[in-house]
Order: sequence, then C-alpha cells, then structure tokens
Amino acid sequence: MRYGLVLACALIAAGCTGESALAPPISTETTAVTLPPTTTTTMTEFVALQPNGPVFLTQGDRNEYVEALQFYLVCVGRERATADGPGVSVDGVFGPITSSMVAYVQAEMRRVPTGSPDEETFASLARRCGATRSLEFPEDRNDRRVAGNVAPDGDEVLSIAGEPGRTLTIEVGEGAVQFSVRDPAGNVLHDVRDGPRWSGALSAQGEYRIRVTASVTASYSLLIEYPPPPRVAIDFGTLVLGPDGLGVVKFGDEPGDVERLLTGILGEPTSDSGWEGNARGCTGFNRQIRWVIDPAPQGSDHRAVFLARFSDQGFVGPAFAQWEYVTLDTDNVDIGSRSLATALGLSIGSTLTEFVTLYGEPLILDRDRGLADFGSGMRVGIDLGDDAAPGFTERVWYLGAGEDGCPDFGS
Repeated sequence: MRYGLVLACALIAAGCTGESALAPPISTETTAVTLPPTTTTTMTEFVALQPNGPVFLTQGDRNEYVEALQFYLVCVGRERATADGPGVSVDGVFGPITSSMVAYVQAEMRRVPTGSPDEETFASLARRCGATRSLEFPEDRNDRRVAGNVAPDGDEVLSIAGEPGRTLTIEVGEGAVQFSVRDPAGNVLHDVRDGPRWSGALSAQGEYRIRVTASVTASYSLLIEYPPPPRVAIDFGTLVLGPDGLGVVKFGDEPGDVERLLTGILGEPTSDSGWEGNARGCTGFNRQIRWVIDPAPQGSDHRAVFLARFSDQGFVGPAFAQWEYVTLDTDNVDIGSRSLATALGLSIGSTLTEFVTLYGEPLILDRDRGLADFGSGMRVGIDLGDDAAPGFTERVWYLGAGEDGCPDFGS
C-alpha cells in the first residue's frame, strides 16, 4: 500500500510526503535564465492621402477652364517637373504634361495623384497664384471665354490692352460671381452691383482691368467680346486737305477755334499733347492733337490718323500751323477715310498713278521715305515698296502741309 501511495503522489505531484526512489527531490534553488536581446523593428509610416472630390477636368478636355488651370500651374512654378523637362503650355488643351503636373500638385496637397483635378485642387491653385492675367485675342477671333476661381478673400484680376474706339463687352457665363471694370486712369466703368453684363466703348489707350469677385468660393466663366471698331463712314463736310489749311480753317487761325471745329467734324480727339516748350527738337511752344480715323484691328499700325499741329512760331501768338494725314496700311485704309481728301478728291490710299494723272510728275524730296511734292505745296509720301512684287501698287501713305517749327514732320 505504501508503494501505491508514493506512486500516486509522484504522478500528481500534489504535496505528498514519503520517501521513494521514484520521487525526485524538490529543488529550492532559483536559476537565472538569460534571454536573447529583444530586437525592435520600426516600420515606415505611410502618409494617409486625402481622397479627391468629383473630377473637375481630365486629360483630353479643351476649354477655358483648362487654360485657367495651365495658367495657375505656370504661375505657381509647377509648369515642369525638372529644369530641362517639357513645360505646360497655356493653350486650353489638357495633355499628358498638364496631367503629370496636376498629379505633382495633388501629391504636394497629400491627395491621390490621379492627374485629374477636382474643383478644390483647381481653387487651391487659384489661391496660390493671385497674379493678374493679361488677356489676348487670336487674330481670327473677336471674342473668347475666360475661366477661373474666386473666393471671398481671393479676387481675380484680368487685364485687356484697350484702344480708343473699340467696344468691350463682358458677360458672366457660369458661376455665382460678379465683376467690375476700371479704365487706365482707375475710373469705374462698371460696378459689381450693376449686373452680370456690361458693354461700353473705350475712350483711352491703356490697360483696362476686370476684377472678378464672389461671396462664396466659385469657379466661373466669362464671355468677352472685343471686336475691332466699325469701318468709318464719315462725311468730312467742308474739310479739304490743302496747302494753306483745311478749307474752313487756315494756317494762322486761333487754336481754340480750330480745335472746336475739328472736334465737331472728327469727334473727340484720341490724344492731345498739350503745349510743350522746346520739346522733340521743336522751336518755341508746340501742341499736337491727334485723331485715329480708321483704327487697326490690333496694334498701333492704324489705317488712318489725322494730326493738327499748333505753334507760336511765325505767327502773332499761338496758331494753327500744320496738318498731317497718315496711313500705316495703304492697301486697307477705309474708303470713308478717303473722304478727307484734296480739292481734286485724292487722299491717303490713293495710287501714285492717280496723283500723277491729276498733278503731274512729282518733285522728290526724300527718296528713302518716298516724300515728294506735286507742285501743290503739300508734301506727299509714296509707298515705293517692291514694284517687282506681284500685285504691288504704289500708294500714298502720307499727306501734309504747313510748318510747326518741328523737324519731325511725317512722324
């Protein structure tokens, strides 16, 4: 029985006492166990990218919003990935280069870099840019759409190089936005409270600024029309280009009377230099009043410009001293502009043959500029050009008479 008890105690190791060769002695020693050093592995932290909203623009789109996106990318310095890499073109065509740079910007914003921006990304680029956009019109177009994004604290400013005589029309096409218009002198032509459309004739040369605003963040599109001025159809009445003046006004007449009469016939002057002393190499005091009769569609190479010059030299006090009529486009000057003509009906744009037929052979004064005198006392400028070119016709580009004490006649 003792054997069985000892065996049972050994099997269950449950505090039994008794001696037996089958029960090993219980050790009370503590053995120190050395474990291998613990290795800590640090995992790379992944950036949680924010999801994009609904796609606003994507590769293949062609519109004014793409053009605005491209302008913003260039504005914030994200037009190319590397210094010598291909750059974004502001052409309104969403191609692969634009897409790759959008993806670059999305990555900067911790967004999924899809290359197709949502409207929030578009708006973020607009806020980062903040530059004035200068608007140009293709040669074959008189209107265009321009887009962008504005916010209560982020207006956008657009600029147009204005020319007197042209009409500018602006209308909101899309977006809850308003706009104002200022002329080169800063005068308000249209206020945001005046509605979503404005049209007006421009009266000064220089930069016209369009400010787009909104009470909430909004993308927008404007329709802008900027056609060339209508071709003139002016009845110059009693004005005749002559060696002694203009028919109803003669050299030596009082400047104020001449200005009032010419303004009544030609309309408000385009520019007025005011009286200048010893300016431009002139003798004494001089003044020049200028009318653009037939403006160029673009630029300053106008088809018809008339100048009245005044001087205090050679007269008793300041007086009307010289007139000049000039075209920088002899082939296309409007027939209405030719109504301001000599007594025999010739004007700028008339051919050399017509002048020779009526006035005889000219006396050449300056061959380089084609300046001549047909014996009438008026200077005539002839576009000598290349007479070997097919279809070339020698035409008159300049008519002038009088002397205002300045060496730069014909300019």
